[in-house]
Amino acid sequence: MRRPTQNTPDLLSLSYANSRSHLLSKLLTPSISSVLEKHSLLSFTSGKGTLYVQDIPVPVKKGTTMLLHPQSQIQLTGDGQLDGIYISFDVFARGSKEPASALDRLFPYGQPIPIRPFSQYVHLLEQHVGFGENASDEMQQFRQQIILQEMIVLLLENAQTVRKSTHPDESVRATIQYIGRHYTESITVEQLATQASMGRSQYSSRFQSITGYKPLDYITRLRIEQAMTLLMRTDDPLREIARSVGFSDEYYFNRRFSQMTGFSPKQYVRQHRSDRNFLSTWNVSRTSPDSENISSASPSLAPSDSENAPNATNALVSSFPSILPVAVNPVQSKPTTHSPKIVTMGSMVGHMLTLGIRPVGAELTIIRHQVVYRNQLQHIEDVGVINNTSAIAGLAPDLIVYEHRSDAMRELLEQVAPTLTINPASNTAEQLRSIAKHVGEEQKAEQWIAHYEEKHEHMWRRLGGSTGTGETASVLLELDGEWYVMGVQGFPLTLYHPLGFSPPDTVASLMKNDVRFLKIQKHEVADYAGDRLFVLTSSNRRHDAHLRQLLNQTSWDELPASVRAHTYTTNAKWNFDDPITRDRLLKVMPRILNHPLT
Repeated sequence: MRRPTQNTPDLLSLSYANSRSHLLSKLLTPSISSVLEKHSLLSFTSGKGTLYVQDIPVPVKKGTTMLLHPQSQIQLTGDGQLDGIYISFDVFARGSKEPASALDRLFPYGQPIPIRPFSQYVHLLEQHVGFGENASDEMQQFRQQIILQEMIVLLLENAQTVRKSTHPDESVRATIQYIGRHYTESITVEQLATQASMGRSQYSSRFQSITGYKPLDYITRLRIEQAMTLLMRTDDPLREIARSVGFSDEYYFNRRFSQMTGFSPKQYVRQHRSDRNFLSTWNVSRTSPDSENISSASPSLAPSDSENAPNATNALVSSFPSILPVAVNPVQSKPTTHSPKIVTMGSMVGHMLTLGIRPVGAELTIIRHQVVYRNQLQHIEDVGVINNTSAIAGLAPDLIVYEHRSDAMRELLEQVAPTLTINPASNTAEQLRSIAKHVGEEQKAEQWIAHYEEKHEHMWRRLGGSTGTGETASVLLELDGEWYVMGVQGFPLTLYHPLGFSPPDTVASLMKNDVRFLKIQKHEVADYAGDRLFVLTSSNRRHDAHLRQLLNQTSWDELPASVRAHTYTTNAKWNFDDPITRDRLLKVMPRILNHPLT
């Protein structure tokens, strides 16, 4: 039997059992989420659609194969032809009597893997299905397990091919996510470099360019951040806290903690615990009609919960937007102001600034360099990656405003402070009203909404002579060389107006299902192209390599929008939904329409 060339000893120590085949169409209901109890191999053999893994959309079609870990929450939507085979199975490590959970270092969970040759894989799939729900004797069960192992080998071999063709930065980002799940364990730079298929020097250089820290410094900071949470939430001895976050030596833990925070651990506890009442300075209403969207913090977080928190959000990370775990700046001192302290997660910081409220913390790691209001982000703490709540807890917020991505993450945030959950598929006005209601700024919200709607209509009236009646428009976004068609998010919200453009039927279908964006291949652009086509890239340069590849496609010249010179390009910074971006885009839109691609 063929086997991968890497991690062979670890792979050979695994055994597979209790495998069962099911039709995907019978297992999944479009309106209902399912939770996978075992390791699962999903193979799509017809049609196309979207698989939501932990609420994150992944485009799927014939030939798509994915491996998911136990407890993955999934939901499937697609055309009437979408179907395939789902195989559930247990994985046992050598010597273990209990099934293994996630084996992140070995298995490419949540990644759509194109398998070549697919015909060979389908042949194995058919053989496995042929055994039915239960193999009739021990020999058939043995053959069934061999077939399953052959399928996994094919999957891992193709995953290796994908990794080899992946940009080096993506390999480094994968190790950063690994650190986030295993920082309590012993991790060496050599181990991480090997996982990224790089030499130590090259790996360290790329790691620092992405995070701003050397690998070991990053790991140390992550451990210190988790220790800060445990110090605030428990009365465990320092030696136990040090050990639980990955420090084997209490003295070294004390020294590094003091270096990074400006306090010894005991000083930090005295400074921050005394006024840790989440609601003492601000009365957050819990009886309003929207009270189901805001949850109060639990009075305490058990050490076991805190230690397992990074694994609780072990979800598929989509490539839009790319979330890089970056160490956050340590909290130096607790503000003495009595104004409400709010932390925003997602792209809600612009909403807060519109209401005249400056958050004490926000998820700025990615958006800091992308949003149009960068000059308004001073003195807002970057709380870093979303699966690390220790930095948020260190700010002792009165309220967290969370742009929903997963229920698991929301539950973690609720343990830190009352959490207002915002539906990312709702429009900007609805989001602003929801936030304003909970911070007492309804008047400011209504003033902005009325003023914006007036300006939005005025812009399209002025542009009436340059747009055709009943024209459709669609928006493509380029991100790290991948292409997405936009639905109910960002730039399209300004285009779609009774006096402006409407979405083509394919995009309207996405919007009807509250799909924010959908990853597509370049050859699928024609399926979503409208009478006007807007292309958003990370650069305004028309000679951008990814944009040039798109324009050089033969099919591009055949698009009606291209034939009529109704294609446009602009910066991806205009793809945010916040009020500040949408307001400024009204001034920019006429210039975009006056400069089509030629």
